[in-house]
Amino acid sequence: MGILVLNDHFAEELRHRLICPVGHCKFFSHRLYNFKGKDDADPSLNSTHDAFLKTKCQSLSDSVTTVAMDPGIALSFDNDYFKTLKLNQGRSSLMLHFLTEKGPANIVDEVLDSGKFFTEFSQSLKRMGAIGHNRFQNKICPRLEEISRNITWSRVKENPALPAKLLRLHYHDCFVRGCDASILLDSTSNNTAEKDALPNRSISGYDVIDEIKARVEEDCPETVSCADIVALAARDAVSFQFRDPLWHVFTGRKDGRVSLASEAERDLPSAGANFTTLKQQFESNELDIVDLVALSGAHTIGVGHCRIIARRLFNFTGKGDADPSIDSDYANFLKTQCSNLSTAVDMDPGSSFSFDSHYYEALNQNKSLFASDAALLTDLGAASITKIFFTHPSFFFAQFARSMVKMGSIGVLTGENGEVRKNCHLVN
Repeated sequence: MGILVLNDHFAEELRHRLICPVGHCKFFSHRLYNFKGKDDADPSLNSTHDAFLKTKCQSLSDSVTTVAMDPGIALSFDNDYFKTLKLNQGRSSLMLHFLTEKGPANIVDEVLDSGKFFTEFSQSLKRMGAIGHNRFQNKICPRLEEISRNITWSRVKENPALPAKLLRLHYHDCFVRGCDASILLDSTSNNTAEKDALPNRSISGYDVIDEIKARVEEDCPETVSCADIVALAARDAVSFQFRDPLWHVFTGRKDGRVSLASEAERDLPSAGANFTTLKQQFESNELDIVDLVALSGAHTIGVGHCRIIARRLFNFTGKGDADPSIDSDYANFLKTQCSNLSTAVDMDPGSSFSFDSHYYEALNQNKSLFASDAALLTDLGAASITKIFFTHPSFFFAQFARSMVKMGSIGVLTGENGEVRKNCHLVN
């Protein structure tokens, strides 16, 4: 796993320590008083620091008190956060988990050197800013976000299945050639485009992108890329449930001029992928294991087609058997639903229209639809993160937002490397 990939996560963690230099007791008091449900403390927490925190957070029910995230210097910009982490004085279970992983732990050791820390932090910030700034876009198309939100929310109100569709469209776009709207380009007599690749034939939501693009062109002709609209529509669709944006979408992307079905078939993670393959595919896009687990949480909404899971249910080892990793009752239920392989079933049983952390609860009950979901439990690190997201939904929402911002910056085209299409389905 590359150092820049992981350092981006550490830089983002430290940035949040500066933006929000204190933590609320309610988010970590379970580590002090009831870590394993036995009125115990988290054994990975430094005992002296544990005693200090208990003087600040005096009960599990304390939802008001705040404590400095970086003890003693919450308003100072330095690398003491990592020194604190190394001493097992970090509040976040998620970050302490990284000390059990060889790659991240080595990076923590490296950034204990102040010079190395400032170098890596500045490089990560440059990467985070690589796709432009909304102030620029606000000047040249001030109503862009309003137009996207209004159209998307109106369409989601009519069709509650739309958030999953637009989120999937954005994901499938970014994992092939980066977030360049190449998935929107139509095939020609000389080329089969991404949208006609086997993994993309069930993609939908193109009409929403077209509607937003048409309206934006009226306000700001030839100014806003289709790639930016895909990113905005995905965010706005998921955010409709909360009536508030769940993550920030940087704009300034350019549209690509190339779209190849062969690349989609090669680069998109499959529903049957094992953990090693998933990890490699995410790392190739500069996304780490935390991003992998968080972005998999998108499966809390939407449906999957029976034809994709047929082998897991009916012929896993070639002997007419089901995948033993699936809960037996859930497998039997799916078999009743999938007698016709064209049928679609909920990705997250009973919660397919609600964006929440229930996916991780179902996953840990062995009730995941895809083998690629179940694969997360085969890696100790990934499995522990799924449990954190299940037991602490606020951690999931925060990390999902960060991971979506990172995903939205994959392979972004700027300047002369791309264009702003007049029609999202055709190169200019």
